[in-house]
Amino acid sequence: MARVTRGWLGGALAWLAFPVVPAVLSSFYHDAVNLSFDGHGGPDPFEWDWSKWLTLLGPLLGFGFLAGATLDLPDDPETRGWRNWSARRAVWVAVGPWAGLLAWGTLVLLVMLVNMTFPQLAEMPILAQWSAAVSAPVRTVVWVIVAIFLVATLCYAWLLPAVAVVRRARRCGRLGPVLQRGLAVMIAFVGSLLGTFWAVTQAMRSYFFDKTAVPILVASLSLAALTGCGSTVTYGEVRRRDLFQGLLVSWVLGLAILWRWWSRPRPKA
Repeated sequence: MARVTRGWLGGALAWLAFPVVPAVLSSFYHDAVNLSFDGHGGPDPFEWDWSKWLTLLGPLLGFGFLAGATLDLPDDPETRGWRNWSARRAVWVAVGPWAGLLAWGTLVLLVMLVNMTFPQLAEMPILAQWSAAVSAPVRTVVWVIVAIFLVATLCYAWLLPAVAVVRRARRCGRLGPVLQRGLAVMIAFVGSLLGTFWAVTQAMRSYFFDKTAVPILVASLSLAALTGCGSTVTYGEVRRRDLFQGLLVSWVLGLAILWRWWSRPRPKA
């Protein structure tokens, strides 16, 4: 009886925890890339430039693809040890789209820990010496390569579990349906998120494009505006940011719940 109770509680906790993980990661990623932790999520899609579209949509595309492609793809029963944990579909879907964020976050924490433990290392002007030793064209090429590497690993690290999905689907003889379903869910997920945001803002345009400055922020940003380091935030911008942040978390949470329900083990007929 106790074993049955523990199994039931474990299953219930898994059901509750699984959807929360991608919802929290997606919200934190959105705030981190926008460098905005004030609860409003940073610029909304009406304010994005090409770099924002490139970086912010990456994990969302990955989440949609991985969720759709793994819906009825079985786990590998032959995998053992730590590889069994990292090769599970639930990990691919819940963590895979934001694996780059977790990896870079861990690296940053390690660097901070090393700097705190060995402060003399932080005082070594290695980067300044290298910058002075090479020519401007070489520095430009190096920084472009670094930027591409950063974007690829931070925003599109989900391509690694996507490759694993493709390999498993090929072994199961279901590559075509898996790719079709993954692409279909990816397009539907991102398209419905952006489409709903656009439809709501257009239906209530006077509310979401109100150009009245937010009084609380005017005083705090006035000095930055005078120095050219900031601009006044309007009610419309704050409302659009809150709306998109809410839709983002709701969409990710909803798809995670649907995936969890649809991919649950079913008794064989």
